[in-house]
Amino acid sequence: MTHPYLALPDRAFWPRAFLDRTPRDIADPGAGPLIRDGAAIMSVGSCFAANLVPFLERAGLRYLRTERLADWLGIAPEPLGYGRYSAAYGNVYTARQLLQLLRRSCGRFTPVEDRWCEPDRVVDPYRPGLRYAARTEAEFEPLTAQHLRLTREAFAGADVLIVTLGLTEAWIARDGAVFPACPGTVAGRFDPARHRFVEFSCAEVTEDLSAFVTELRTLNPRVRMILTVSPVPLVATMGGRHVLEASTHAKAVLRVAAESVARSSVDVIYFPAYEIVTGPQAPDAFFADDRRSVSPEGVGAVMRAFLAACGREPPGEANEAPPPTMPPTAHVSRLLAGAECEEEMAARPPPAEALPEPPLPPLRPPSPETAAMLHDAPEPDTAARISALEAEHGPVPGDFDGATYIGLHPDLAALFAHPWQGQLHYLEHGRREGRLYPSNVTRAETKVAQARRIALVLDGLDGAGKSTIARLTAEAIGGCVLHPYDGNGPLLVWLARTGQHALADSIAHAAVAMAMDRVPAGVPIVFDRHWFTASQLLSSLYRPGWEPRPFTLLCWADRETTVARMIARGEDRDALEMTQDRVETYRRLAAELDVPLLDTSRTSPEEATERVLALMTERGLLPWRGAA
Repeated sequence: MTHPYLALPDRAFWPRAFLDRTPRDIADPGAGPLIRDGAAIMSVGSCFAANLVPFLERAGLRYLRTERLADWLGIAPEPLGYGRYSAAYGNVYTARQLLQLLRRSCGRFTPVEDRWCEPDRVVDPYRPGLRYAARTEAEFEPLTAQHLRLTREAFAGADVLIVTLGLTEAWIARDGAVFPACPGTVAGRFDPARHRFVEFSCAEVTEDLSAFVTELRTLNPRVRMILTVSPVPLVATMGGRHVLEASTHAKAVLRVAAESVARSSVDVIYFPAYEIVTGPQAPDAFFADDRRSVSPEGVGAVMRAFLAACGREPPGEANEAPPPTMPPTAHVSRLLAGAECEEEMAARPPPAEALPEPPLPPLRPPSPETAAMLHDAPEPDTAARISALEAEHGPVPGDFDGATYIGLHPDLAALFAHPWQGQLHYLEHGRREGRLYPSNVTRAETKVAQARRIALVLDGLDGAGKSTIARLTAEAIGGCVLHPYDGNGPLLVWLARTGQHALADSIAHAAVAMAMDRVPAGVPIVFDRHWFTASQLLSSLYRPGWEPRPFTLLCWADRETTVARMIARGEDRDALEMTQDRVETYRRLAAELDVPLLDTSRTSPEEATERVLALMTERGLLPWRGAA
């Protein structure tokens, strides 16, 4: 007996198509590799699409980048995906938004609502989350033109374009221009008179995708397209249905549209990323606990299958997830994850005390100067930006005062006059620039709060072993080491030698505060130098300002041991200048200031660390109780 099914390969039968729930031959083996060696790859799409880029690059594939966002400056990277893609277009959620991006880059479509003027910046409505936005309309014009030109270069130069479809719901302007996020969620202000919700049908998505393929081929005839559907469900829906029903409907629409376009177009291929993560064979571990975020295991499974279809070896276990780029605490991770995607902004609850909405500005204010007129409180969109920056980088320090921060810096005083402007500047620039700020609480209150968070302070001469012991101690208690005077130590020494003790003392306190500001609450802190270093440099009149002192040990070794350690790490000149008197001075200071001495002479760092942990246990510091 014979029938047509007998000639089909294993990939056509469910029982044979899976080994250990892993799909086999997900792409047609006879069709050749999805991406050939040396091909320039461009990608565009929803948040999920950005997760794929590191895998492509680590696999040795060539990812095309035409617009790099100031990597050479060493500044904080752009959030919301602007720095991850071939050009800085960020996440593109719908087929209509994709089509309009191509048309804008080729000069065939110019939105009427093309900018939102705010007091301190000019926002691109189609890239609303840019951290480094234009400050004036004079800047906005060339920056936007440059971005669109570089986006066109990417479309024109790509050999392969990977498109990940994410949503069917969108918000549009009067002329049909599609926003990546509802105005008012990331930036701008929502106006029901000019902003409208739309849900694209299967026919509309198919038509938009087909038009995109046709118009892209006019610009770039050689490009191959790989269509995928994001497995990430909707974070929120405006369609009136339950979000589960809305997500299922949206993914079905996108899946059908992608299949239709792939079947009707030459060299357009569908890759089943959605099915790998959400199919019945997929384990629960492919989604995080929120059942929405795709886990590293899920992304890794997709990329193993994708790279295998490209003729590449699947990544090893060490390569299955991009390296972490955020602090390793669950709380901070959740805050940062909320700022990874414009779509997430729609799900954030409103603030408990919403500021009153001022009247809506016209689409184009008469001038940036008029738009920059001061108000007693930030507008809601500026307040939302402050909240987003605090969620991403942490809030301003508890003792921060915006008005006095402005007054401390003449360049800011010439521009700003209200506390919220100082807060915004510090979050956007001041913290990264290392600017000092005056405190609105007393020095004593600050020191009490700091002492509760500090597990240990280690001080001493170079070569005494304090840095190694601090690191080992922090590892043992799950804490982190801070070096508050790295970079400004020579300045403190110079100020002390020239008699400027008050300024040196203020800088030392600020350095400690800034270092602690980077550590999440509850994490034990071990300081490598703290109050003891300042007390050694400055007049004894400044010592009371460091009370209450955290638990402190002075690492000390005899001259022979100290010199040997310094020579071993290449500091021959300093070691030879080390005098016996200088070594003994530290021993005398420890006795004078009632600081326990940790003699590390001819002692291994591990042995010294065990003694430190024993002393901390005797003092009741371990197990660590934090600020309690």
